[in-house]
Amino acid sequence: MLNGAVLSLTLLATLSLSDLTLGRMLWAERNGAAVLLNPRRFGQEHPQVISDLGSACPGQVCGVLAGSAITPLLAAQGECTQQDMADRIIDESKQFDAATQANMLALAKVYRQAEKNTPPDFTTNPPTPRNSVFCQKAPKHPELNCLVQKQDPANDPNLFFDPAKNQASVKKGTQANTQPFCQNNQANVQKGGNNKATTPTNTTNTETQTQSSSSPSVCVIYPYLFSI
Repeated sequence: MLNGAVLSLTLLATLSLSDLTLGRMLWAERNGAAVLLNPRRFGQEHPQVISDLGSACPGQVCGVLAGSAITPLLAAQGECTQQDMADRIIDESKQFDAATQANMLALAKVYRQAEKNTPPDFTTNPPTPRNSVFCQKAPKHPELNCLVQKQDPANDPNLFFDPAKNQASVKKGTQANTQPFCQNNQANVQKGGNNKATTPTNTTNTETQTQSSSSPSVCVIYPYLFSI
């Protein structure tokens, strides 16, 4: 018993005098460099909609969907991955009853508008918060038309982070994806519609004027019957 107590005291004394490192902090690395982790605003690492989605339907379907729904919100993901995920939620809802479908559709809409993680521009001091770029294709399901992810109001409204451009900032207006697809599409339709509406009118007027000026005079004979 005494030997055990002496051994314990000796061990504690040795540890207290030692300069050896007994543990170290692990930091994520990529290509030999530390990866900067940027926390999302107001709990965006795991928004409430993901938890709600996990329990939205019976079986394993919604649990799998909830697990898959986290990745599209990460900064490095493509501009349309979040919309594609929302379309997938609606696809999977078709196998359930009407009430479950309605709930999953509502969650898909909420998820589509969830804020996406974007790193700030570290080339400025202090770093400048940036917006995420917008998907430039129509969703599969019309219920998602013109829905886009929210942006942090603290972001610089003229700066965007495009994962396809590495870390370089993109200025608003220099790329189509700095504006929602719905707005770009409506602008194109209106522009095309005005041209189509104007051209036929001018053509018709020209043809009418040409016909009226070049048409020869026509003599019309009206027959009359005389009875004697």
